[in-house]
Amino acid sequence: MICTQLFNSASEHSSKLGPYLGNGLTTHLVDYWSGQRDCLPVMFELKPTDLAVAWQTLTEWFAASKDCRLTVAHDCSAYGTADCTQVMLAKLLESELIHYVELADTLKSNRATYGPSIQKSVLNTERIPRISSEEIPDQTILGVIDHGCPFAHQVFRKNNGASRVFALLDQDEDISAPHDYGSTPERFGYGRQLNSDNIKGIMADANVGGSIDEALCYKLGGQPLKTRATHGAHVLGLLASSHDTVHEDTLYPESVGKAAKAPIAFVQLPRAFLETPFSKTMERCVYDGLRYLMLCGVASNASRVVAVVDYGTHLGSHDGTGWLETALDAMISEASNKHNLRLDIFFPSGNAFEKRIHARIDQIVPKRTSLHWVIPPAHDAPSFLEIWYKLTEKEEKEKNLNPLVFKNPAGKVVCKLELSGNQFPVTWPSENDAVCVATQKQFGAQAMVLIQIAPTSVSAERSCADAGRWTLEFDSESRSDISLDVFVSSGGTNIGFAQRVWPTHLMKTPASGDNCKITGIGTAISTACGENTWMVSGYEAWLPYQLASYACSGPVRGGKRSKDFPEITEDENDLPKKICGADLAGVTEQGFTRPGVRQIGTRSGSYIRLIGTSMAAPQVARKVIDTDGILASISIGSQSKAPRKGTKERQEAFERRV
Repeated sequence: MICTQLFNSASEHSSKLGPYLGNGLTTHLVDYWSGQRDCLPVMFELKPTDLAVAWQTLTEWFAASKDCRLTVAHDCSAYGTADCTQVMLAKLLESELIHYVELADTLKSNRATYGPSIQKSVLNTERIPRISSEEIPDQTILGVIDHGCPFAHQVFRKNNGASRVFALLDQDEDISAPHDYGSTPERFGYGRQLNSDNIKGIMADANVGGSIDEALCYKLGGQPLKTRATHGAHVLGLLASSHDTVHEDTLYPESVGKAAKAPIAFVQLPRAFLETPFSKTMERCVYDGLRYLMLCGVASNASRVVAVVDYGTHLGSHDGTGWLETALDAMISEASNKHNLRLDIFFPSGNAFEKRIHARIDQIVPKRTSLHWVIPPAHDAPSFLEIWYKLTEKEEKEKNLNPLVFKNPAGKVVCKLELSGNQFPVTWPSENDAVCVATQKQFGAQAMVLIQIAPTSVSAERSCADAGRWTLEFDSESRSDISLDVFVSSGGTNIGFAQRVWPTHLMKTPASGDNCKITGIGTAISTACGENTWMVSGYEAWLPYQLASYACSGPVRGGKRSKDFPEITEDENDLPKKICGADLAGVTEQGFTRPGVRQIGTRSGSYIRLIGTSMAAPQVARKVIDTDGILASISIGSQSKAPRKGTKERQEAFERRV
């Protein structure tokens, strides 16, 4: 149960409360692991005051509190992460130092196999791994945040047999390993890191008859590589393999590029997150992971870190103002200004173009503006809907409130809100707050409504929601020019992979007019909407420069990717970035009969095929490294004068199907 102090603090300081944290507190964290433990993982933003004093104060608070943990590695930034008891969270909300706090816990799920407990590490604490400058060709370090690092694979070994992986951070709390290899990274306080000496020792212990048993290596290191393929192994191969395999099915030439020789740092995501992905958990994992990769570069006196993050969220403001986007922009600036380190971060655009997860409402028409939100049956994680909007000056002046009505599949009203642009506390229906909970919150010049629906699977722990078509209606008496963007997502949908099902999606109602559109444009992940990060889309090599059918597109709501698209031309020198809202594009599929990009599995000699824009991001990152970042010379894939199918054509085809 949520303690009284936390409830009171949340009510009195609602302006600091993230919407997901607000909804979580309202439902007593029934959908999260923290509902069964005392520790709540959070992300926070400090007020723009003296950061050194603020961090010193927070450090003292957490040191004096039992079962709390502060990630001190972020103390040069206004953004941080922590694990708090409810009492400590209440203290943060009441503090003048804190501007914003959001929940970063993992969702529970019937299929989840990893336990809810957080245990403090019993490993020795050691500094961030470093590598000598002689071992860093061109002063560049490669970084990946993903699942499954095959550090013993032959394509990642040096001429002397040692692994190029010099730092491997596993973000899990409790890692099963037969030997105590590794340590807890200094100033992070959790996870297990393996450095070059650890990996060298593991490979020596796994030497059987003069050959390295790679499966035994991963067992000794406590790494999750029991299967023949993992997403992270494939991505790491595309980024850093010593052999080139893209576009060639019969020839595997040894690469002469810089990326084939650069040292590697890898962050292994928590297993629980991979089973039931949640956007806010992902944000914390990525932020902590990128800080770790950056510090690996700083400790090694590298001049550049190129990091690939192949997970992101479709929820969010899509204008670069979200917590993670602004935090990453600040980290990139910090790396450059304070450490003289270039930090390039590459994200995929996402794989949900055809999944109907975004709707655009250009005008509210009385009795006609409505949407169906389809919630599938037997879904064991909650579903989320976000409405982002900004009231016009006229509406602000006339106080046109635009009532929003939310109905269940039976047609019964379960929630009412007024889009006023004002700060709203958490509101919920009086009947059953475990089924539906809603929050309205102001973010600067815009506002967001968050609606959360309970899982539709039967559970003894909580009430379940009805599967079917839930309805959003705007019960306005007069026409309004307010523009709305609606995004939906299911907890538990792993968007690191191309999805072949629609776990939750939007549909137009018979009453909705042309002013309400389900779009593919606007589906690009919000995680990469910052000013300084890279977003990469994907295309199919078998039809030159055709954007893959699932590859998410822009434009987004604001920021550097909000401008209109250039005209699609037949000029072979026209860069692939012109085909979508992303910066660049890379191959995601190579043929009709064998779809997917071929690359390594988890054991030497194994090759598999995977598809999705997460296959494009490491290719583009590798090309940027090998061309010294001269973007005008980058063209991923085969050259052809064939016309390319652009975003405009895809959107028109998508609307015809819808």
